[in-house]
Amino acid sequence: MHAFRPSRPFRFVRRLLLVGMAASMAACGGGGGGGGGSSGSSLDLSLSPRSVSTEFLEGDAEPLHATATVSVDSDFSQVPVVVVTDRGATAVLESVQVSSTDVSTYDVNFLLRNDLPAGRYQSSFQVRICSSASCNKVFASETVSYVVQVNSTTHLTALAPLAGAADWTAVDGDAGEASYVPVTLDPANFSLRWRLDIPDFDPNSGNTWNPPLESVLSADGAVFFRTSQASTVPASLLAVNEADGSVRWTHRATMELNRPVIAGDVVYTVMFPNYLHAIRGLDIATGSVVADIPNTRGQSAALTAVDGRLVYRGSVDIYNNTGLISLDLATQQIDWVNWFQAPVVASGNTVYTFTPESVATAPLGGGLFALDASTGDTTLAIADMGMEAVSPIATSLRTVIVPGAVGEVLGEDPDHVAMFDTVAGIRRWSIPSVALIGAGEGVTYVMRGAQIDALSNANGATQWSWAPPEAPWTLIDAVFTRNIAFISTLQKVYAVDMATRAVVWTYPRAGALSISKNGVLFIMRGVKNDFDRSEGVLVAVNLH
Repeated sequence: MHAFRPSRPFRFVRRLLLVGMAASMAACGGGGGGGGGSSGSSLDLSLSPRSVSTEFLEGDAEPLHATATVSVDSDFSQVPVVVVTDRGATAVLESVQVSSTDVSTYDVNFLLRNDLPAGRYQSSFQVRICSSASCNKVFASETVSYVVQVNSTTHLTALAPLAGAADWTAVDGDAGEASYVPVTLDPANFSLRWRLDIPDFDPNSGNTWNPPLESVLSADGAVFFRTSQASTVPASLLAVNEADGSVRWTHRATMELNRPVIAGDVVYTVMFPNYLHAIRGLDIATGSVVADIPNTRGQSAALTAVDGRLVYRGSVDIYNNTGLISLDLATQQIDWVNWFQAPVVASGNTVYTFTPESVATAPLGGGLFALDASTGDTTLAIADMGMEAVSPIATSLRTVIVPGAVGEVLGEDPDHVAMFDTVAGIRRWSIPSVALIGAGEGVTYVMRGAQIDALSNANGATQWSWAPPEAPWTLIDAVFTRNIAFISTLQKVYAVDMATRAVVWTYPRAGALSISKNGVLFIMRGVKNDFDRSEGVLVAVNLH
């Protein structure tokens, strides 16, 4: 039973019902006192619907919702206690939250226990407005029946490679950063594999996302991710076995860690703050340190692995000016630097960067540049006149190599997205006021206003659009396949059939997304949900 008392007479119904129910629904016995109203006073309570239900996975409790309508006589002066009782043999209720919609109507959220074991729970909530916590005098009462289905989180099928999928070695899949996997999926095969409460997650870290909201890497039958330094927990790099969610190894650091990247059988990360920004490499099988490279002059920016080296932004002179740096992994020495300042992507032995006008790009101005990964020399330059009028910071720029195509490279800045043909040496098209989120075979995916648009790589024409049923909404992450788009909003993850735009599967939490070589979708939930339950959870979903 949950009881609480408003602080003022109930005739101030709009304020007091909200204050009472929004307060923590403390353990049974809260409140006190009673009496005082005239016997002719009345209070009416109704809840709609009278029956509610939900279905969720263990550890992912979904709230139940109802609407409360309250009316009182003008002379009602009682300060009552609101008592909510869970009549189930196994109590499912954790607390209640309420928000007002008008002077007499309230949205009621019955928050359920997150530790409910798998099973079916069927009973009712009794909501009473009483003179005291003991409910010796009841002013109004209403009952809402509920059905709660909690499903198991474990479905450990044998792992097998998914034809077309590859190791996820960088934050957006690989050095091309297209967030695309060339596979065709059947939603009928989707099932939760496991759910892991991440070790060392610190729920007291305030608004810090710990672990960060970024996709996990995968290779060698494991997934890899970092956790940020928090009040009681050091920064760490973790490896978790893909088969069962068990921790393979944990590497604890004395400094903050940048997002990792995999090159061969080593996972690399930059350690900071430290003006030298050492790069550390860990064996993906054992977690042992195989490279500890000081004096890299890097910044807290991402590493790009290409052709036996790491390319990253860093300090290229004694004045701490920023440019690109190449670190040869065989010699562990810097082998070239230049003055390009934007992030890079790579394919084969070529590095691409979409960058505004700078000393490195003169006299061409801004645009797309291709560099020889071995030397850093510019091998191709395609002007983009839209870049010359803007001076975005380097981290607001993005470059994407289009998968399954020859010579197609995308560039994004805060003002537009452009498609470049590196074979013809031209900018093919440019579209303003959109944000680049991925690319597939023949298609570019962008955010335009409140919807996702699929654009033709040939001419930029819109092929189809989609928006989730929730509104308003915020995009967290997206991964695309040949037939299914996985879209995470702040509310949940949607699997969308790209032929019909129908939602064919959902997961009831937000997260950063990646797909492994074995056809497992990973959802990194380094976020807080609507009801402020801090989370540090990694979820694995079988896709075949």
